[in-house]
Amino acid sequence: MHDENNDADILEDVAIETLGEEDIVEELEVELEVEEQEEQEEETVEVAAVVEEAGKLAPPSVDEVLELARELGCLIKEQTFHKVTAPMENRKAVYIAKTKRGVTRVDISGFEVNHPLVRQLTAEQAKDENLGKVRGQILVKNLDPGADVLSACRAAFEGLLTEVHGDKLVSRKDAE
Repeated sequence: MHDENNDADILEDVAIETLGEEDIVEELEVELEVEEQEEQEEETVEVAAVVEEAGKLAPPSVDEVLELARELGCLIKEQTFHKVTAPMENRKAVYIAKTKRGVTRVDISGFEVNHPLVRQLTAEQAKDENLGKVRGQILVKNLDPGADVLSACRAAFEGLLTEVHGDKLVSRKDAE
């Protein structure tokens, strides 16, 4: 009867005698390095996927939101919050909380914005919360991860740039 395990042991013994201990140790070290490199590559791919997913879920930075406001033609004043206004006097403003992280809070003052991410406030609610003329808020902590905060901010900035003509809201450019 032929024993395959015995053949493997004999081949291993022959290899040890033929190669010598130093060669076997070197061969094992090379195999170990290859395995470690493959594991590291797999971890790198996994980390990259997590970072990419987190980037999709993270709210935009304050700088990104302010850049959007500038692109749309809004003015920005540094105060306790970043105060974003329209170039024309209309007593409307968007206040963006100053943070080093992503946007956490946006207050919409003097007008309403119809957007699913904007929490609407009545005059009474605003008074109860000491928010003055704020009629809407974007509170990122209350939103689902990955919510499109930038689109809500865009809607607020576009609201700043509108004027009432009759019963129509029109952009400042169209009003001129």
